[in-house]
Amino acid sequence: MPESASFTIHLEQERDYRFRVAFDWDTVARLTVDSGEPLGGAAGPDAERLLAAAVGNCLTASLLFCMRKFKQTPGPLRTRVTGTVGRNQNGRLRVQGLDVE
Repeated sequence: MPESASFTIHLEQERDYRFRVAFDWDTVARLTVDSGEPLGGAAGPDAERLLAAAVGNCLTASLLFCMRKFKQTPGPLRTRVTGTVGRNQNGRLRVQGLDVE
């Protein structure tokens, strides 16, 4: 893998808070993302859930890489990510934490 690389994804609004995400890999299907009620219709994962999935995937893939580097053969790995969303001091909703197991 090169020292640095760039990638581009495209988001296109379908309606309200629902977007279609196109990735730069032709083999990856487009993804619908949406906000939950009352802003959106929960037609797909929201940004907070995508963030949790990305963090969980990154940590689990890193663990697998390290284990294989030292000739370990783990069974199927499972990861649980629990996110906490709350209001900051300005009253804005923010991801306050992600706990990964």
